[in-house]
Amino acid sequence: MNFASQLMYFDQLPDIETISAQVYHSQPREFVLIYAEELLEFSAAQNWIQAFQLKYQVKSGEKLKSVENFPRHIQNLLQLLKGVNPKQLTFVCLGGGSVGDFGGFVASIYKRGVDLIHIPSTWLAAIDSAHGGKTALNVGSVKNQIGSFYPAQAVILVKDLFSTLGDEPVRSSLGELIKIGIVNSPDLLEFMLHNEQPPEEYLWQLLPQAIAAKMKIVVSDPYEKSGLRQQLNLGHTFGHVLETICGWPHGWSIAQGIYFSLHWSFNKGFMAEEEYTKLLNFLTRFFTQKCGPQGEPLPLLIPDNVLKIFASDKKQTAHAKYNFIFICEVGKVCIREVTEQEFLQELKRQGWF
Repeated sequence: MNFASQLMYFDQLPDIETISAQVYHSQPREFVLIYAEELLEFSAAQNWIQAFQLKYQVKSGEKLKSVENFPRHIQNLLQLLKGVNPKQLTFVCLGGGSVGDFGGFVASIYKRGVDLIHIPSTWLAAIDSAHGGKTALNVGSVKNQIGSFYPAQAVILVKDLFSTLGDEPVRSSLGELIKIGIVNSPDLLEFMLHNEQPPEEYLWQLLPQAIAAKMKIVVSDPYEKSGLRQQLNLGHTFGHVLETICGWPHGWSIAQGIYFSLHWSFNKGFMAEEEYTKLLNFLTRFFTQKCGPQGEPLPLLIPDNVLKIFASDKKQTAHAKYNFIFICEVGKVCIREVTEQEFLQELKRQGWF
């Protein structure tokens, strides 16, 4: 399975004929569009969506990924696609991360797997989740417990889609961008460090570099067997806790998780003070610690609730032990095993309780 999807960059949404020509060399295909309903608010996207004969509208968000709702969606899609040859079928997913996770999982299991194209409509999905082949559903309130590795044939990146976004989605996406920079792209972080422009002015410019940095790791460990790909989970262990309990956006929660990892890494002696201070000051430019994106105060975190989410983490190595990603320096992280109690003690030391 080829995890390096074909990347295509456009200023505007390409028509179906262009997609067919560039991905399939105009061989006969049936395209079914899974799209986020909020995109109908934009006239350019609205007209483009209407051009698809086969289309399925969804409401983006974590409820879309609920395993409890999934059978209903599958029944609807089976009805929509009755009589369509699966060997000529391609699912096209237009939306943010939840639409990509949902649509990617559908493509991976529909008739034992059909082709997939992602068209991310958020910076967060364009930078991270559309690449690398991870798909997922949630079980109850626990994120990403069911899923598959299923890379898209192509990822289409459209500049116009991102111009419709406000400031908050831009800022939230920086959590994943900074993570990629810390893990595997010091040059990317240096560019951001010395650039005084607002991020929306340079995100499009940085997209190829960010994607390449992530994919360099993914293709070396596509199924997370060696542990190398786990490095991309920097900030996610505690970030997912905050996302679940506080309802904060994914990117913002990941940034808080990076703060947590940064402080713990320095306290355990993995980082030099100069490197720690440099990264801390850099993060502070974009994210305020221990509050929500609108300045919302941190809600009361109850240790038992935190531990329940932490215990569902996919990085568990043994009973009550988990792989945690620590930062050594920009461009170098390390994975160490920690216990549940060590995790709770560090949260308390940092003042999260």
